[in-house]
Amino acid sequence: MKMDRASIIVCVAILAVLTGLTIARNQAWRDHLTLYEDLSRKSPDKARVHLNLGLVYRDRGRLNDAIFEFELAEELARMRPGESSQNVGAVALSNLAALYLDFSGPDMLPAAALLLERAREEYPVSELVLANSIEVMLRSGEIERAGAFADAALRELPNSSLLRLQKAEVLSMWGRCEERDRLVQEAFERDRIRALNPPPMRPCPAFVEQIVQ
Repeated sequence: MKMDRASIIVCVAILAVLTGLTIARNQAWRDHLTLYEDLSRKSPDKARVHLNLGLVYRDRGRLNDAIFEFELAEELARMRPGESSQNVGAVALSNLAALYLDFSGPDMLPAAALLLERAREEYPVSELVLANSIEVMLRSGEIERAGAFADAALRELPNSSLLRLQKAEVLSMWGRCEERDRLVQEAFERDRIRALNPPPMRPCPAFVEQIVQ
């Protein structure tokens, strides 16, 4: 069946619009920053979108923007109860505390500790919250407390490779290097992906170190 001129013009116009939308979407997906900024405008009430945007900002050194997105992600997560939202909220608070630890210096240790205390109340079985709590204790010089906390956390989450690595950090501070090496090896056997990109760890023995610079 032949199409008249008007129908052809309409089809061409529709095709042009669809092509334009495809190009715009491809542009948005070109890199993570553009993607998540685009998604945050289109879905401003999605906690996970703001969490991911915060992670991108953090990795690019835009720390104030990252803090804003993490706080917003946690606020949105609390408004939507459920396991998925709880996970987003826990990760957002943990990353917020990590920003205080890694980029703001020792003066922010108390703020990070308070943030993680709140996180433990709201998300008591979050692996990341528990691991960062141990790190704050170590950096504050509370080594015995960190060891006891790590043992309790591992009883709660016995399969966690991340918590094993944090307990290994405690063993480094105690100078118990053979135990530390065994625990690190065990953690990597449980988590092959983490073993491919192992996190930086304290040297052993590290018992002379009171607060990590």
